[in-house]
Amino acid sequence: MSNRFQPRAGRVLDGRYVLESAIGEGGHALVWRARHQRLGHAVAVKFLREPDDADRRARFLREAQVAAAIRHRNVVEILDVGEEDDHVYMVMEL
Repeated sequence: MSNRFQPRAGRVLDGRYVLESAIGEGGHALVWRARHQRLGHAVAVKFLREPDDADRRARFLREAQVAAAIRHRNVVEILDVGEEDDHVYMVMEL
């Protein structure tokens, strides 16, 4: 695994999400705008920066699981979670 994940425009995740552009970043994650390849929906994809840190990886996946259970108009909906090339990501409404 590489130490830090660097997504690039045009990359396709899991044959579904085409990365378009970076829209944000924080200390532990990068957020990219993407489009569902078949449905055409715009989404946000959040990537863990350092996926080989087991504790951060577990927290990231737990965050996705907990957030996916919340249904409220003021909370971003988690649409999917996945792993590509040992890098975890979550897909959110945009």
